[in-house]
Amino acid sequence: MVATGPALRGLTGAARRALEAGVRLRAAQGDGWLVVLGGYNDLPWADGCVYVGADGPLLLPTTRALDIEGVGGGAAVELVAGALGDGLIVVLDEVVLRGPRPMNTAAL
Repeated sequence: MVATGPALRGLTGAARRALEAGVRLRAAQGDGWLVVLGGYNDLPWADGCVYVGADGPLLLPTTRALDIEGVGGGAAVELVAGALGDGLIVVLDEVVLRGPRPMNTAAL
């Protein structure tokens, strides 16, 4: 689950409430964005958020698929992912987010 812009406040609040209820979530945040990962039934929701799933080393909206050949093949994706190391890459329609991998968290 990813929130940017106006959705950020809502997802932050929903994730905090879920954590207080004992839900196990992993989260990462950066300047103006929040990624929350967890079990399908445990994910909090807020208007404007985007569901994401792993496609190789990337997180993409679940309504999208990566055209590997269109970006230079799998080697290009691995090169980008390798340059980031153990970091996170989320590809949204309007922006690419980079930051730390989501970690188990007790609070946001």
